[in-house]
Parts: sequence; C-alpha cells; structure tokens
Amino acid sequence: MCTINDWEKGQNVIMSEALYAKFVHEVAGYADWVETVCLNRDGEPTLDKQLPKRVKMLKEAGIRRVTFATNGQLLLPPLIHQLMDAGLDDIMVSIDGITKETFEAIRLRLNYETVLQNTLELVHIRDERQAPLTVRVRMVLMERNRHELNDWLAFWKSHVGPQDRIYA
Repeated sequence: MCTINDWEKGQNVIMSEALYAKFVHEVAGYADWVETVCLNRDGEPTLDKQLPKRVKMLKEAGIRRVTFATNGQLLLPPLIHQLMDAGLDDIMVSIDGITKETFEAIRLRLNYETVLQNTLELVHIRDERQAPLTVRVRMVLMERNRHELNDWLAFWKSHVGPQDRIYA
C-alpha cells in the first residue's frame, strides 16, 4: 500500500526539526492564501514523535487547515489529545475492510481490532471535547474488499458525526 520501501535506503523518512522550522517560516509568509498543509506524503506520520509540535507550529504560523492521513495503528488516546491540543483540523484514517480477514490481508502488519478501536476512540474523544476536528474514514476500494463496501459504509456512517466524511 505504501511506497516507503521504494525510497532510497538509509534515507531518514522523518524531516529534521531544522528543515521543518525552515518550511514553517517560509510557508507562514503565504498563510493568507495557503488553504491546507498535509503533514505526510508516504509513510506513517504518527511514527514522528514531534507530530503534535509540528501541527502546533503550523497553526501558530497562521495556516488555516492542517491535516494528515494515517493507518490508525498508533493513534492512541494520549496522541489524540496532543493533536487536538495542537489544533489539528482534519485527519484521515484508512480502513480498507469491515472484517479482520479482509483488513489484515490488505494492511499487512496492522491489527484490525487496534485500528478499529483507535478510530472509534478518536471520534469519542473528539465528541467529548467538542473539538472542531473533522474525521475522514477512507476505504481504498479494490477487488479484495469491494464485497464489503456496503457493510463498511453502513458501519462507519453510524459511528461518525455530521461534520465527518466516509468514502471509498
């Protein structure tokens, strides 16, 4: 699913603090017209221990919308609270199946129950805090999971709020 293994070997996949600070400084000069900054390309952003700090830096620089996509495996309550405190506006969780078998056949080395629980906890914490965070749950539709689409849509539509998006 992810192209991170295609990158040059030995390359640090997490941006250095110095380079990130330079990026924030430069993008701040365009904050009046920059709509969104997404904090990932390939790879899993929650592996970056500085993620909440990076969100906060962008928000303090005047960026209107900060987002990222995650596989949800490491999206634990302490991190959820830190991201909300930092001002995260939007988060997309990729969940490519409604059953353990389908999900784990697609998302290798991830645990369905963990991702499911983490995502439901994300929505619960957001609702409890009344935070202005949009949660997007996405299914990457493919032959392997197409047969689960209707059940997947029904499940997720019943577990998120009106400000959220569910799509395949």
